[in-house]
Amino acid sequence: MLAFIRRLQRDDPLRPVTVVAPSNYALLSLRHTLGRAGFANVQFMVFPRLAELLGAPTLSAQGKRPLTSIFNSAVARVVASQAEGALEPLREHPSTHITLRRTFAQLRHAEDDALDSLARQGGLRAETVTLYRRYIERIRDLNLYDDEDVAEAAAEAVCDGRAHGLRDLGFIVFFRARGLTPAQRALTSSLADAGQCAMLLGETGDGQADISTHALARELRSSLGESHALSVDTQASAGDPSAHLLIAPDAHQELRWVIRRIMRRAESGTPFHRIAVLYRKEAPYGALIREELTLAGIPVSGPNPASLADGAVGGALTGLMNLHDAEFARDTVMAWLTGCPLKPPPDMDAMAFNPTLWDAISKRAGVVRGAEQWETRLSQFADNLEREASDTQDELSDARIFRMRSDAAVARQLMGFIADLARQATPSIANASWAGFSDWAKELLDRYLVDDLPEGERRAYERIERVLDELKSADEIPTDARSGVAFDVFRRSLNEALQASVGHLGAVGHGVFVAPLRLASGMNFDAVHIVGMIEGAVPPAMRDDPLIPDRDRAQAGGAAAGLPLQQQRKDDERYEYLAALATAPEHTLSYPVADPAGQRGNYPSRWMLERASQLEGSQVFASTLHGLGGRDWLTIIPSMERSFELRKGDSHADMHDYNMERLQAWKSAGLDAASHELANEDILSASMLMSAARQGRDFTEWDGNLSAERADLSDTLRGRALSPTGLERWAKCPFSYFLGTVLRLSADENPEDIYTLSALERGSLVHDILEEFIEGAREANRLPAIGEEWSDTARRELRRIAADRFADAEARGVTGKAVMWWIARDDMLTDLDAFLSADARLRQRFGVSPIGVEARFGIGEDGWQPAEYTLADGATIAFRGKIDRIDADKDGKRALVLDYKTGGSSSYRKLEDDPIDKGQRLQLVIYSLAARQALGDDTDVSAA
Repeated sequence: MLAFIRRLQRDDPLRPVTVVAPSNYALLSLRHTLGRAGFANVQFMVFPRLAELLGAPTLSAQGKRPLTSIFNSAVARVVASQAEGALEPLREHPSTHITLRRTFAQLRHAEDDALDSLARQGGLRAETVTLYRRYIERIRDLNLYDDEDVAEAAAEAVCDGRAHGLRDLGFIVFFRARGLTPAQRALTSSLADAGQCAMLLGETGDGQADISTHALARELRSSLGESHALSVDTQASAGDPSAHLLIAPDAHQELRWVIRRIMRRAESGTPFHRIAVLYRKEAPYGALIREELTLAGIPVSGPNPASLADGAVGGALTGLMNLHDAEFARDTVMAWLTGCPLKPPPDMDAMAFNPTLWDAISKRAGVVRGAEQWETRLSQFADNLEREASDTQDELSDARIFRMRSDAAVARQLMGFIADLARQATPSIANASWAGFSDWAKELLDRYLVDDLPEGERRAYERIERVLDELKSADEIPTDARSGVAFDVFRRSLNEALQASVGHLGAVGHGVFVAPLRLASGMNFDAVHIVGMIEGAVPPAMRDDPLIPDRDRAQAGGAAAGLPLQQQRKDDERYEYLAALATAPEHTLSYPVADPAGQRGNYPSRWMLERASQLEGSQVFASTLHGLGGRDWLTIIPSMERSFELRKGDSHADMHDYNMERLQAWKSAGLDAASHELANEDILSASMLMSAARQGRDFTEWDGNLSAERADLSDTLRGRALSPTGLERWAKCPFSYFLGTVLRLSADENPEDIYTLSALERGSLVHDILEEFIEGAREANRLPAIGEEWSDTARRELRRIAADRFADAEARGVTGKAVMWWIARDDMLTDLDAFLSADARLRQRFGVSPIGVEARFGIGEDGWQPAEYTLADGATIAFRGKIDRIDADKDGKRALVLDYKTGGSSSYRKLEDDPIDKGQRLQLVIYSLAARQALGDDTDVSAA
């Protein structure tokens, strides 16, 4: 290229030259290279831009507009809706629209005879051709033009002398032009006939890869003359120091090794922008390479894999569009609220807008989905908190009561926000047009998106605004529907439009170039690393077109008739790979042996084995590659641990790599890791102490032993009245008591994940049902006599109370999946029926009858006095609580304290030997103490 342009400008240094590059990245690379060489009056562009400059004025004068991706999708969707054959059942499916657009693009250059031949094959082939012709007809009716139309207009303008911008372009040099369409070939021919262009074809020297290049040279021979192709040697030979292969245990270690190579080159003076890391497989390499380089502090340039939908603004908009279809599911709403830069609506105080707190409150309220459920469950949750704060204010601290009332207020604020969101984010039938939905989406975004956006997101916002404006124009496309556009169609179209790339990372010339293989053609580096050389990825497995397979295309004329075949794509893949190797005098190929995420092994690509065979000088197979260790051109990292063993002169990937390598060397020398200097620093020190303590036999603070921090027990217990259940929790695990009871830390379960009624909720339900039932019977004087069975009327009343409580549990969202709830409900009803029979036998055995339920002691003015117990040192401890039920005989000389339990009985067997089970079962003892003090010392109290 340098020599050719120098020859062009030899007689006239100011002669304008335009270089047409194969991609924008090749364009930027050429500009940088020629700029360093001192060339002046040279401009650069890609082929579509050249055609636009020469042909678009003619098309605009005819009143035509460009076919944008949004219009293209809309027209294809309308055409798909007219399918009447095999595609009719799938004509509304988004995948059908995507497949049709891809096939239509491949049919764009097909000759009419080839299309007729496909149509004569009948079935799906005929239907696809019919839909394609309708698609082209719609585009023509709408006065739209695509890239092929622009190239045709440009060719005609050059031939007719109407291409007024041609003089400013000067002599045009097509650099590595490849895969030209018929109209693009016509444009190059017209430029050649006018003596305005030349073409530099990059030949790889590989027969398969150069098929298209040679075919293009033969086709343009009549216009450009005999070709003298630019030959680039991409082959390697035995002992070639410019080529290196790497085998790594996984993709992470593969990239860390590459980063070390990059750092070593940078330290020796190679600028980062003269190095490239290329890949073919988007997952995991697309994001992983950039992440690893960023962690290592290395600047990155190249295409940004993120789309508009991935950004903050795009995420906020798509989240809003999805809320209605998701029925305002709690997890969807909260993912949107906590993951996007949002502001409170105009009628809400900014201090009240707290999505993180709302997430916790909505979990505790049991919200799952539905705008009505948000209102009912949040309202019920707030009511319950306020009622509990009022009823139990004597039991709880002021801080706890304040928190309960504060949570109730937050629940009501959230309820108001969701009600407003449901009104705003529900599409109206009145908006059933592209323009109506677009305006509504824009208003919705402005209502909730923060005003102060960073520069990058501000640019994304402006692009999304243009997308919404462009969607409005879809109303111009005639459809057969009479009720307007469906919201689901608008939402899918918007999501498709937001898949556009946000642009570039960094700037070419200011960082390591990271990109797919295909974008490297025509660029220039000092070193290139091609990672992920895995069989099945490089080259990729080819998928046949489901609408018009290869065999049918070949039957209709194949590539000669404008129908591209899979073989052409295979040739292109080969060319792109070899062209990537040719971008630098030094290259590295690597592959990971395993994919830990997919839990499968990988095999080296056939092209990596090809390179290994060239370097070895004999055939290398996947089974023999690993046995070539020790070769200068091959590095094998057998494990992650060995990856830290750096060769002399190698650089570290980052500071963590440096530290771990030092520590690994220390341990390899047989020295104690705990005596290393890193063991006395920050996180590593704490981690090693924790690991040693947990693996040791001693009971330390890392195992929950907080005895070193304890105060005198009697001082701790002497204070306000204590709860027996709280003391039980403390006896089981003091640290757990501190976290749960004192700090009130807990992990709120997602209500969406509740599978069945929890044991705690089941116990509470049964307690509440029995409390209401027994108390109601006692107040109505309907208690059966001692030894008398409960009547059928009482049994029906118990079931009525149970039904009401069950309905309340369903409203609170704690019952789990419907089928499991039905089973649990039937089980509880069976238990309640059995309870009545067992209760009659119990009352007969002890000769007692209920005299109270939920009997309070130490709580409220109307309850019993606190139960008191004197310790050995004379200190008195006070207790408070609620006794589920107390029965007594007629004379009041015998009382039975009952505590309801709904779980299994195995955990209570230890009470036969130890009435308090080492302090873990205190309820019965303290309840008995409270009852004896309240009923008198002459009352014989039993508890069970």
